[in-house]
Amino acid sequence: MSQILTALTKIQTTRQGTTMSYERSLTFNLRVRGLSEVEITEVLDEVRAHETATGTAAEVEFGTAQEYAKQFPKQKRRTRGKTITTISTALAGAYVLLAVILCLSSESTSATSSDPSRFNRPQDLSWLVC
Repeated sequence: MSQILTALTKIQTTRQGTTMSYERSLTFNLRVRGLSEVEITEVLDEVRAHETATGTAAEVEFGTAQEYAKQFPKQKRRTRGKTITTISTALAGAYVLLAVILCLSSESTSATSSDPSRFNRPQDLSWLVC
């Protein structure tokens, strides 16, 4: 996993032959660690304020963006896509369960019914379910 993150960092660090700014690199690394956009904005504001107050570059004060981002704990975030997938899976499972219950209940009623003409009625489409 760390090799993938290192490769992604290298890809993100180089953009059309130029290197990303410290802030962009820090933002990328903080997102990888799962920080929210509000938390990332707070961290960037602190870095900018420190740069302004001391007059030194952030990389000199804090180290590389990747090293500085490692100081923040990794967080598990539930993305919107993951939430939608979870809800969709639950709904699909409920639909399948309902269909199975309906099939089993229609089989039990059809086994007890002795009316052979029940399938000839056009308004009765229960035979389509199973």
